[in-house]
Amino acid sequence: MVIELVGPAGVGKSAVAAELTRLGVVRSGVWNLPRHLLARSALASFAELATMWRDGGRTSAVKQVIRLGALEQRVAQLAARPAQSVVLDEGPVFALAWFRVFAKQGLGNGRLAAWRRRATERWAGALGAVVWLDAPDSVLLERLRNRGKPRDVFRTMTDTEILDLQATYRAAFAQVIPTITGTTGARLVSLAADHAPAEELAREVIAVAGAPHGD
Repeated sequence: MVIELVGPAGVGKSAVAAELTRLGVVRSGVWNLPRHLLARSALASFAELATMWRDGGRTSAVKQVIRLGALEQRVAQLAARPAQSVVLDEGPVFALAWFRVFAKQGLGNGRLAAWRRRATERWAGALGAVVWLDAPDSVLLERLRNRGKPRDVFRTMTDTEILDLQATYRAAFAQVIPTITGTTGARLVSLAADHAPAEELAREVIAVAGAPHGD
């Protein structure tokens, strides 16, 4: 079972993912992937990336394509292990939503559009469940203002800017999630994350998504 935790910033995805690893689920995501997988992903899509760059693609978009390709390799390695469940904290749903937020102008045509269609199809067959975590904006704002995450971009943003970005991401997630869950039968699970502790949410993920674990 491959599960992705999805939701707005401050909802507690990382805390739930950490609890799931304590219960025996392996954790991964688009960040901090092994360099050899990133290099292999870049080589595999070099021609596509070069054309994307020539067509005016942003450096951040090119890097995100490379990361998602590397994650695909990593998940294939992990999922091949017997009875192994994998939780993705910011995986393909997050990455594809990121493009709708920050690289929207390139989604309708050209290499980026073709890549997006292929990536969506591949991940639709790989994910077993998408777990949507959410909480009221007031709760999210308080958490973002009080968390001690290093180099947190939200520290320099006003409340209005944060809420606007959260709304934009929610809209992007609403567009991406059906393309992942609507074609292959991957489960969509919604959990309220405003009051329940991470430990309880992790056990709900295991119970509802049906993830085998080592507890």
